[in-house]
Amino acid sequence: KKKKLNRLCSFFLMLSVLLILYSVKCFNVLSFKNRNDHVRLTRFTSLKLSTTTDNEVRSNTKGGDTTSSKKLPLPFLNVESIGFSGKWTEKGGNFILKPDVNSTLQSKPYGVIHFLGGAFVGAAPHITYRYLLESLCEQGYVIVATPFRLEMDYIRSCDQILNKFDAVAVDLATEFGPLPVIGIGHSCGALLQTLITSLFPDTPRAVNVLISFNNRPASAAIPAFNEVIIPLAEQLMGADPTSARGNNSTELRDDPASRLRSSISSFRSSVDGFLETFSQSAIAPQFVANELLPLYKQSAEIIDQIPELLLAIAQGQREFKPSPLDTKEVCRRMYRARRTLLIKFANDELDESPEIEKVLREANTIMRMKRPMVDMEVFLKEMTGTHLTPLTQNIDYLLPDPQVPDAIRPLVDMIPEPFNPISTRRSLSSNFMRTVKEVEEEIVLFLDRNVKANQGS
Repeated sequence: KKKKLNRLCSFFLMLSVLLILYSVKCFNVLSFKNRNDHVRLTRFTSLKLSTTTDNEVRSNTKGGDTTSSKKLPLPFLNVESIGFSGKWTEKGGNFILKPDVNSTLQSKPYGVIHFLGGAFVGAAPHITYRYLLESLCEQGYVIVATPFRLEMDYIRSCDQILNKFDAVAVDLATEFGPLPVIGIGHSCGALLQTLITSLFPDTPRAVNVLISFNNRPASAAIPAFNEVIIPLAEQLMGADPTSARGNNSTELRDDPASRLRSSISSFRSSVDGFLETFSQSAIAPQFVANELLPLYKQSAEIIDQIPELLLAIAQGQREFKPSPLDTKEVCRRMYRARRTLLIKFANDELDESPEIEKVLREANTIMRMKRPMVDMEVFLKEMTGTHLTPLTQNIDYLLPDPQVPDAIRPLVDMIPEPFNPISTRRSLSSNFMRTVKEVEEEIVLFLDRNVKANQGS
């Protein structure tokens, strides 16, 4: 256990250093792809049949075995996995986690949870929300976590998200049969789920779970937006907002800001090259290439999105599209999910769940006028916690159970806290994980009543 703890601590230390190195990339200019304004009119209204295989490629979770023959003949260098990748697989830009239906005595999953995380952390949801998503998967649901980068254009983000989800929907239906799709989102992800449910009629949701819904304007959602972020973006990106509004060109100019970005970009390329080379070297354990390097790259997606956002701000974009008022009006007139659970945390200044609850109840009234037989229900649950509660990670990895011989365990059990290593560890873990476990239990209860019950379970 001590070796495992030391190994875990070393990993997190190394990951922190790598993330710090990677953060300089936020100054690098990334080119924009030409925007595709065409929103497809036909999407999967349900998961339909196709073909699939069991040979899903583990994206960024498992590397090839071609380097194992190059390793020095030392036992620890051939260790392929230390368990950090879990059972996640990647396909079509999504991270997928499937339940063990045999352990839950069910013939197939109860549904597909399509999860969208919050701003920035939503770029690597299988990492930042790992505990919550894995806990929901254990309850019998397939998890499809779709990464996205924060943009000023929410509609474009929704279209890109659905493009990715479509890439796996058919294969999941082939494997499990038709399944209800459940939309779950946190913060900005909750906002995107409402827009998907409202503006994309061919992507129905059986139910939605909106956690810490946030529909604030950019000046309120991004700290110090006007005072710091705008001047910083213009200074670092070296763009002229007046001339850039009608021009998507991102060519570097011969000015101090451009030269600085070029130098930092070259440095970052050197660092990436070094890490790649080291992972393939004879002295690097196999799990470095299989797990740690992919995990570093996936985590770096959180930082990778910053240059695009800064460039958009430097080019004159000052508000999200649609605006908060337009978003409310869209949801009021077009929201269609029959059941919606809103989760609000007591200590969350960013939350706007009461506002969206009012909008969705008005949407129900409008829907009843159009289709009297259709009734939409909205439930608001206030819970203990903060805006960051869904991001809570499982600390059991860092606090393994102390190994106590059976002969002296009765004596150890007599030791009171905080001197008892076993009870203290369990108490710390229980207290730390309590709020996120309560969130998971509330979601499962809602799904039991509105998804599982409809399947005759």
